[in-house]
Amino acid sequence: MSNITNGTSCIDVTQDVASDSDGNSSETSNMTRIRPVLRIKSYEDAVLHYVDWLGFTIDWEWRKAPGRPVIMAISRDGVDMHLVEGDEHPPSSWIQVIVEDIQTLADELNAKRPDFVSISGGWPYVQQILLKDPFGNLLVFEQPQSPDDKVAADERDGRMRDYIRERLDAGHECPMPEEVVDAVCPPVVFSATIRAAAVLGEFPEYEQATREDNPEREEGR
Repeated sequence: MSNITNGTSCIDVTQDVASDSDGNSSETSNMTRIRPVLRIKSYEDAVLHYVDWLGFTIDWEWRKAPGRPVIMAISRDGVDMHLVEGDEHPPSSWIQVIVEDIQTLADELNAKRPDFVSISGGWPYVQQILLKDPFGNLLVFEQPQSPDDKVAADERDGRMRDYIRERLDAGHECPMPEEVVDAVCPPVVFSATIRAAAVLGEFPEYEQATREDNPEREEGR
């Protein structure tokens, strides 16, 4: 992005970065991070949110002229992004940031704004903090599963299958995801219900029970 400091427009910078692409590639790309571009409506609000609260550092700022909208680069802990002020960018964006210890992050953010963020999901599933900034952009901080967590999640999937099969073999209606989770691995949390829905998708009875034209579903509404 060095051309930005010379007054090159955002479109020209993108074209300049892509001009190296001639169909050839290096042996390994080793892509290990993302650099999202987020739209902002207020420089001051962006500094309050990203710098003062989330702890990012401003690496550089650029404007075509004094008083014009800013393009700024911010970074923290190896994660970097660009913030674009004005209407050149779509009205909202979404990024995912991988963290090693999501509880420590939640504690840090809540120390600045008490009880503001919470962790969704739970062991052994992926844990996340979903956060919207003042401009409607969605930030998803995620702690991925460890190998042991994945083994435990697979074992839970097996217990879910056994429960569903037992209910169907006994002549009961196909259970819904919340019932499966409550019976196999309470408490009922979002990550677990997502997994239960995926397991239920293996059973044609679940597809039938959730079809829009199912009379029993219509009566239950």
